[in-house]
Amino acid sequence: RAIDASPAQEKVIAEALREAQAEVLPLREELHRTREDVAKAMASPVLDEDTLAALMVGSDDAISHAKKTLAGALAKVHAALEPAQRERLGQIISRGARDAFGGPYRM
Repeated sequence: RAIDASPAQEKVIAEALREAQAEVLPLREELHRTREDVAKAMASPVLDEDTLAALMVGSDDAISHAKKTLAGALAKVHAALEPAQRERLGQIISRGARDAFGGPYRM
């Protein structure tokens, strides 16, 4: 709506976002587990640096996967839009979601 997307464009955008969400949301749980493991490591009497390093590698892998997934979704959306729509979307993104949807209290 904010970028005047056609129904076909809306379909591409919605599908790209659904695919990205399906890939990224499970990573949140993995990152929460990592946070819990880091908390346990920090609370222990002796910090096991090898364990801590291994936890960080797991987080790096999850973040890397999320970045690749989101980049793919953004590429699909970009390809579906006309130049003026891309410009408008870029403006919306630069202002943040609150401005794009009318602020925090808009229904």
